[in-house]
Amino acid sequence: MSASIWSILGIEPTQDLSIIRRAYAALLKTTRPEDDPEGFVRLRRAYESALARARTRAISIPTASPEAVPPRAETDPHAETAPPAATPSHGTASAPHATAELKELRASLAALKRDLKASQPPTSEELRSLLEALLKSPALEGLTAQMEFELALAQLFLEYPHAFAPLWHIAIDRWRWRERGRKVDARIAAVLTLADDANSLRELERSSPPRVYAALTQDPDPIRLWIQIVLFRLDQEVRDAMRYWNSPAPAGTDAEALAWWRNFFSRPQPRPRLLQITGLLSVLILPGAWLATGSLLPGMWVLLAGLVVTLGWWGLVDWPRHRFLELQSSGPWWLPIGWAPALVVALILAASGPDFSPLAWAAMVLTAAGLFWAILTMPGGIDLADYVPLSLAIGVGNVPIVVWWMVMSDTPRMHPTLPMWVTFLGALVALVFGQPTLWREFQSLTPSFRQTSRAVIALIALGMAAILLLDNIRPEPALCLLALLSAIVLVHRVASANLTERQLRVRYVLTLFPSLAFIHKGPGSVALGSPLQTAGAAFMLGVALVMCVCLYNEWRGLGPFTQ
Repeated sequence: MSASIWSILGIEPTQDLSIIRRAYAALLKTTRPEDDPEGFVRLRRAYESALARARTRAISIPTASPEAVPPRAETDPHAETAPPAATPSHGTASAPHATAELKELRASLAALKRDLKASQPPTSEELRSLLEALLKSPALEGLTAQMEFELALAQLFLEYPHAFAPLWHIAIDRWRWRERGRKVDARIAAVLTLADDANSLRELERSSPPRVYAALTQDPDPIRLWIQIVLFRLDQEVRDAMRYWNSPAPAGTDAEALAWWRNFFSRPQPRPRLLQITGLLSVLILPGAWLATGSLLPGMWVLLAGLVVTLGWWGLVDWPRHRFLELQSSGPWWLPIGWAPALVVALILAASGPDFSPLAWAAMVLTAAGLFWAILTMPGGIDLADYVPLSLAIGVGNVPIVVWWMVMSDTPRMHPTLPMWVTFLGALVALVFGQPTLWREFQSLTPSFRQTSRAVIALIALGMAAILLLDNIRPEPALCLLALLSAIVLVHRVASANLTERQLRVRYVLTLFPSLAFIHKGPGSVALGSPLQTAGAAFMLGVALVMCVCLYNEWRGLGPFTQ
């Protein structure tokens, strides 16, 4: 009897899979298939038999040499009834020999899969040696065998991405997967995606602060992460790093860390910006309070107030907004925009009765509900600091109408009441938060519906201008008329989302002039030339003109929101 499988491997009988793999990997360096094909086959059979013996705990049974094993069926051309699995390579090998080599390659790949599923999987170096041995198989000289093996190896890479991550480049470079472009199989394309993400992670390790790489590759420590989020805005750094990934879990990342960050980004969290402001104010006030009063109590009150505001915004605004946006996709069509008509009704109710009448109280309650409703429609996860420029632009655009109301407050017998001011300012604040949502919903309508809406608003504005130009308007309906005119001015801003930047500047400058009109303040009737009629008519003519410009922009495809 020839030497046993253990003597071929050069080790004592053992159940330790790692010892068997290390011995096999060491012998592969001297036993190469291109130099000693028979010795390589003998070594491979001994390795597979040793692994099988170790797994079944049968190492005490005497084992025959691989040379004593009867000849394999594929070496006998007359015993093979099926056609060969691969064509001869370049015409240098016979069909039975090529079939035997391909079957040997398939068996080796199957053995590698079993190794990866074992309780003691191969190490990275062992995997490298095994993969290089597979790639040196003579069967890969045939195109059919190569294509079959490429797909099988890509599938293996996808099943065990973390084990093969350091070895992807071997197959990618050998077969030039990247150079093939869109012609590669979907499995190969998935491997290339994983490789690109792994390269991004390595680049992140080299170019970003250590805290970012550690946050994605180490077990999450919530306390440490939150400290870094507040001090360094780690959440923004991690979000920027994850934005360039194409796969959900690149090799090298920690699964629990990724789950923590995905949960962090998918649910409302206390706003780090508010926590930063709270901490900064506390640090600035504590020393001064200690020097002035010998007590840290004022600084502690500031800290407590900041925490209350932060947690209050989180619990009373962000969480309801999160739930609201979840319901919005399956809710009725008016859910994201219903606050706007509610505020218009509140403004008219406030103008319909005296101060603090039941109608006035109902208007103020409806205003508070509409303002909260508008805040809920803000996009989820938006940072307040990122929202400041847009909110300032919307607020500045409403300055002319605020000036008009201030002028009206100095007009006898027709100045806005306190409930009207509360309702009016609440509507303006609601527009700061909710106008982007109104723009988005308006642009989702069909072009014909948008054009019809603009034409209707223009006709209503012209009709109101005609009414205002009458010489005798009773003072009783003056406040209701003011509320209605203000509502038209605010509503037309939604339909004018397709104005160009230059047109917006021109509209702003022109609307400043009617807002300053106070030619006559009649103590009795609202005569022609009063701030209500002069500025109101100018505003209405301006609304009609803006709607005509928007109609033209939509027709010609102009403006930032025109599709």
